[in-house]
Formats: sequence, C-alpha cells, structure tokens
Amino acid sequence: MMSRRKYVAALASLAAVNLSAGDLSAAYAAQASSAGKKVVLITGASPGGLGYATAEALAAEYGFEVVMSCRTVEKSAEAARTLLESRPALNVRAAEMPLELSDLGTVSAFAKAWKGPLDCLVCNAGIMAAPYGTTKQNHEMHYGVNHLGHFALTNQLLPVLRNGNEPKVVSVSSAASFLGIDIDDLEWQKRKYEKWGAYGASKAANVLFTDSLATREQAAGSPVKAFSCHPGVVNTNLARYILPESMQEKKRQDEVGSQRTGKLFGMRTVEDGARCQTDLAANGGNANGDFYIDFNKPYRGAGMKWRTDSNADKLWQTSVASCEEVGIKI
Repeated sequence: MMSRRKYVAALASLAAVNLSAGDLSAAYAAQASSAGKKVVLITGASPGGLGYATAEALAAEYGFEVVMSCRTVEKSAEAARTLLESRPALNVRAAEMPLELSDLGTVSAFAKAWKGPLDCLVCNAGIMAAPYGTTKQNHEMHYGVNHLGHFALTNQLLPVLRNGNEPKVVSVSSAASFLGIDIDDLEWQKRKYEKWGAYGASKAANVLFTDSLATREQAAGSPVKAFSCHPGVVNTNLARYILPESMQEKKRQDEVGSQRTGKLFGMRTVEDGARCQTDLAANGGNANGDFYIDFNKPYRGAGMKWRTDSNADKLWQTSVASCEEVGIKI
C-alpha cells in the first residue's frame, strides 16, 4: 500500500542529488532572458499557489503576457485582479472561459474558444490524495484531472502552439511519480483504491505524457518542446496532505526548526517552488522531454523504472481513445 511515508521517502531520495530549497534567486535571475513578448497560458492559477507565483514571475521577470485560468471564470478573474492590485504594471489577464479539467466538454470548449497566439502552456492545475471520485466522464479523478484534462487541452491547442515563438508545454509533475504507475489499470478498476497511489500514478502520467509529446512533435518537425518538473514540497494548501498531523503541529510550535526539517525534503516557499517551471516556460530545458527535479537539474535516475517508451505509448493511445469517446479528435 502506498503511503505518505513512502512519498516522504521519495522526497528524501531527491535530497541525495542535492535538491535545493530556498536558494534559487541568484541562479534564476542569471537565467532570465529578453526573449521578447510571449503569451503564456497557466492552468490552476489561483492566489497562493504555484500557478499564481508562476504567472507573477513570467510577467515580472520576462515581460510575458500571461493568461490565468481557473475552474470558473470568477476564480480566474479573482486571480488576475489580486495580482494586478499588488503589481498593476504586469501584463496579466483572466481567461474568458472556465477550465474545469474534470469535464472534457469544458476543456474542449475552452480550447475551441482560444483566440490569438500562444507560445507556452503550463499544465499546473491538479488535485492530490483525494478520496475516490470520478470526473464527469467517469474517469478516476486524479487520472482525469491531473493527466487526461491536460492531455485533451494540450492536444487541442497544439495547432496554435506550433505557430508560437519557441513554443513549449510544461507539465508540473512530482516526486510522487516515483510511486509508479500501473499502465494496465489507470482507472483503479482492478485494485483497491489508494489515494496516494492514485496521485503518484497521475504524476507519473504527466512525465510519460511529456515524453510522448516531445517525441511525437519532434518527429513531425514541430517546434513545440515539452518538459516536466517536480517543484519540491511547497508551502501551499496542498502541503497539509503531504505531512502527517504530528509534523504539522511541530511546524506550528517550532517554525524555525520545522524549516530546517523541511529543507531536507525540499520544502520551499511558493515562489521558490515556481522557479523551475517558470524557467522551463521562459527558457526551455537542456533536452526536449526532460524531467526536472530542480532548477536546471534534469533527472533520469532511480525510481523511474516505469518510464519506458512502451508505457508512454500505451498511455497516449488510451488517452486518445478516452478523448475520442466524447468527440475530441486528437
């Protein structure tokens, strides 16, 4: 059975490859480039989260135009309004359509309504360790939201992205992907459901999707590149699910001590957590398809035996079939 303990162990293993925490500013600033105005779409851009911090960094550090999308038009508007209240000079705006990733119909409508250019898509939205549930199309919720919704969105926006300026797709994965994926039971129909296993599998799916997308676009002569990354354990609302209550209580009682402990597992502020995906969105990575465990650190080490061409291709074909069932042609 998967557990928080195994997830924390996976995070600790990343510390062995010098996962940094809280010291990225200088390196990040050195990478900033004047690549010209670009348009970036970020999913899950609610205030306080990684998407919001990524939107702020891309607009402030690079001068990009950033479209902030959330589950509802109202939440998107709130996110953009909140950011502009503190930084009115930034070129950010709310998406004009809702983007509910648990409903492929809503995802398709969003993509079809997209107007204008698009240079980068940051697939940031997601859920974590939720009780068993299904999407509108009856897919297991983690698989449906974290992977399939983004799969459908990306593929429908590819015609626009292919005309972009150094176009990229950045998928936010996690070290939880080290928990693995059962490519023959993506929907948890053959096993007892386990929320951490489902979350980890969806994050592994993010990496496999990135691998396939990079390979397929390159083979087609497309300029679109794809990358995935682990942002670290970030101090957002999701962090409460990662750490046991005993550790949360210790954090409340000893903030300084808990920060030292947190660094062992890559605990970061939201701003530091967003650095890697921000850099990938702006500057790209070393090699198309790379998975990054940290800023400028691609990873193909232990813990990813499931990362094979065969699994990536099977996930792609299964995802295509799921999309075509609701009239979305890939």
